[in-house]
Amino acid sequence: MPDLFKTEMQIMQDNLSDLRKIAGWTAEVLAKKLGITKQTVSNIENQKVKMSTIQYIAIRAVFECELASNPTNTTLRKVMEVLFQAMPPVYSSRKEAIRAAMISIASISAAGLSGLQLHSSATALLAPLGSAAVQMGSSHIGEPSLKWLQRHLNNSDSNNDQDTDVTEEETDEND
Repeated sequence: MPDLFKTEMQIMQDNLSDLRKIAGWTAEVLAKKLGITKQTVSNIENQKVKMSTIQYIAIRAVFECELASNPTNTTLRKVMEVLFQAMPPVYSSRKEAIRAAMISIASISAAGLSGLQLHSSATALLAPLGSAAVQMGSSHIGEPSLKWLQRHLNNSDSNNDQDTDVTEEETDEND
């Protein structure tokens, strides 16, 4: 698994509770969307278990679908752009500042602020993280694109090519 993908998985696990709140979901709602228990969501959010690749893909897909079907949630879109486009290269060195901004944004969202007010607050809270965090706009977050997943699948395909027990000749014989 490439380091970028591992970093994105860690970003998701570290910020899942806040992303969920910004989306306006309870742990129970997210659990139902994923087909898992509320306890599993809680265990992932509280770092009691390490998020698996399958869990990451499912959780990320649920958030991406939310963005695609709810374009008015500009704050969730912006936060995901920052977390998954701008921050992976510097996440480990800026983790505490990123977590502080995420907790603040989630708290403001949970307090009932929404729309442009929440988006403006999020922009202000993300600004200290650097220009990449503020001037987002060319990402694929929330678009009907799964480029984030395609990168991982392409890499896993190339890794699996070396691990397969069945050769292409055997596959052709079976067809």
